[in-house]
Amino acid sequence: MFVHFRLTPTKEQEIMLNRTFCSCRFVYNYYVGKKIELYKVKATLCLMLNVLNWS
Repeated sequence: MFVHFRLTPTKEQEIMLNRTFCSCRFVYNYYVGKKIELYKVKATLCLMLNVLNWS
């Protein structure tokens, strides 16, 4: 059994929700970028260590 309902925020609430979601999206994308950057550094470091071990 599902219950469906619709939220109808006021204009002020809509502005605050948009600001909140925008901020959340910014923070999420920022840390995804940091994670990708760290992965690239870690992959490069692992590659360098493998090369040193084979030498």
